[in-house]
Amino acid sequence: MEQGAKSEQVEDIQKIYSQAVAAHESGEVAEAIELYGKVLAQFPDADVVLYNQGLALFDSERYDEAVAVFSRAAELRRDDADTWYNLGLALKKEQRHSEATDAYKQALALQPDDPDILFNLANCCRESGDREEAAVYYTRLLELEPDNVSALNNFAYLCHLHHDNAQAEQLYLRLLALQPEHPGTRHMLAALTGKFTGTPENAYVRDLFDQYSDSFEQSLIGKLEYRVPELLFDLIRRTQAAQEKIK
Repeated sequence: MEQGAKSEQVEDIQKIYSQAVAAHESGEVAEAIELYGKVLAQFPDADVVLYNQGLALFDSERYDEAVAVFSRAAELRRDDADTWYNLGLALKKEQRHSEATDAYKQALALQPDDPDILFNLANCCRESGDREEAAVYYTRLLELEPDNVSALNNFAYLCHLHHDNAQAEQLYLRLLALQPEHPGTRHMLAALTGKFTGTPENAYVRDLFDQYSDSFEQSLIGKLEYRVPELLFDLIRRTQAAQEKIK
């Protein structure tokens, strides 16, 4: 392929990709997914494009497809914490908690002090039934951010559900100091300290926990990536080299 033809091909793909990003940013997510797909049809190993398409699929609640796309992106750039983190979120949406935990751990290995990763990893361990590991990650997060209301909330309810009343009481008190009107906390603290005549059943505690913990789930890292021209030039170069080897 001559240099002029190569440049023209890159310009065409870059135009499509720019249209995809513009559509994505304007909320035309279905169009963005289709346009990302056109780029990927030519360059299936374009990790940046895969990453952005994964974001669009997640935004469209097409979580199973987002898992597949983020998984491919993670294979291509194993040192990118955001890709692993978003893969974890998509897996969790699919109720694949064990796999989500593994993805979050990959992200955490790359960014050990990231609060969002620690929080979501703790939540995922909790939902997988691994209370002890969840407690480790909530504790690490609260060491980094002692006033993290979301972590205090979820950790307190976790301890309450598992009858670790002393730890739960301590966490409730810290939570109330930060947010005196926090939903349900005074009720739970009263039950633990004997100031409430009827101790709520576990089902009630669990329902209240589920009601509020989801609202504290950290969201997708939604930054779109634009590193296109050099990426496409490299992909074209590698594709051309592979074709010449076959000849």
